[in-house]
Amino acid sequence: MATWCRAGAIEILGGWTSRGAIMSEAAFLEMMVLSSTAAGLVLLGAVRALLAGRSVGLRLAATAGCALTPALGLVAMGFPSVAALPAGLVGALGVGLALVGSGSGPAAWVSARLRPLARPGMQAAALAVGGGVLLVGSFARFEIAEQTVADADAAFMDEVTWKPPLREAAGQVAATDAGRPVTLWEPLTVRPGPATSAAERRALDPSTNIGRMIRTGPPDDTSNCHGWVFTGGRYWLTPEGVEAILADNGYRPVSDPHAGDLAIYRSGGLIAHTAVVRSVAGGLVLLEGKWGWMGVFLHAPEDSPYGRDYTYYRSPREGHLLAGLGGPSVAAPADREPAGSH
Repeated sequence: MATWCRAGAIEILGGWTSRGAIMSEAAFLEMMVLSSTAAGLVLLGAVRALLAGRSVGLRLAATAGCALTPALGLVAMGFPSVAALPAGLVGALGVGLALVGSGSGPAAWVSARLRPLARPGMQAAALAVGGGVLLVGSFARFEIAEQTVADADAAFMDEVTWKPPLREAAGQVAATDAGRPVTLWEPLTVRPGPATSAAERRALDPSTNIGRMIRTGPPDDTSNCHGWVFTGGRYWLTPEGVEAILADNGYRPVSDPHAGDLAIYRSGGLIAHTAVVRSVAGGLVLLEGKWGWMGVFLHAPEDSPYGRDYTYYRSPREGHLLAGLGGPSVAAPADREPAGSH
């Protein structure tokens, strides 16, 4: 039973936690800038020791090289947007140190205030220590940020893949067209509407596709996506139950979806989501489906939390409701095209 809610978790996290992804990317860029700056400072310290007593011009030229080296490293690694930061930090510090001990004017003013660092050996040692501390600190900050992102992603996964405590539905029998029983599940308790709506807002907040879907039904704990399609929104079904339905009810994969067909999403080989094709026009396919315990949404196939590993299925039967349930199906509107018309 644990697989039916977790089946799409990897795709959900991969495609819809843009907030966590942005946090992780920002932390990584910060680490790259700080560690590159640290490397530049250590290199600057070595150059200062080697060029002790040389002219200010030579020291400034060497400083420019020390500043450009970490910047070029970032460019080579594919981060040109932040390359100027370590170059500016190392360059500014190097210029200040190169002016220490020079004659007059601004150089004398800088020299007076940096007199404790006038000796090249002291400068090299200070830069080496400072660079080392900065390097260690950059990795530590990155680890902390990554743990924060991991905790946020775990909380998001728990929210999205949550399901109410379930029990096997009593007094109701459902089966495939071949007579194979399909177990129906119902929640022990159902959360009030405001509670599910608040939980849905938290779950969908990290998404980047929130504006690319149309709500057609509110969130509720009564059914999941599979149950919305095959039980008329009255029960929960497992991925294993859906596999049995596809096998026994005449569903076959198709490459040319039509209204009334199904879209079956998979993750890691397991069925993660079931949706109904509502329209196909001008190459645009629109699906409708319930997202777990969340609401019902109309969206393009790629604009869901379940990834892009989906297959369209068609059956010659009328509607998708399981045998034994009777009544209209929320997933099969009255204007569905007649079976066999394609």
